[in-house]
Amino acid sequence: MMKSVNPLRRRLDRIDDDIVRLLARRLRVVREINRIKLAASVIPRDRAREREVLARVEAAARRRHLPPAVVKRLYRDILRSCVALARRAK
Repeated sequence: MMKSVNPLRRRLDRIDDDIVRLLARRLRVVREINRIKLAASVIPRDRAREREVLARVEAAARRRHLPPAVVKRLYRDILRSCVALARRAK
């Protein structure tokens, strides 16, 4: 008889909830940075910083034996979404 996958699915659900919680936390920080930059009349988007973030998460993916290209692609989407959401929050 096949072992039930339900306990594992519940674990995944908790992990997904954690990911969403962390994304919300990240966005709050991005919005705060955006407010500070706008108050100082600095262009909010920092492509050099985005490259640093992508390189850092790519290296972290390698250390954890995850496909770096997949993690980098996910983070590009996260960064793009954070920029778009921060712009709307002006």
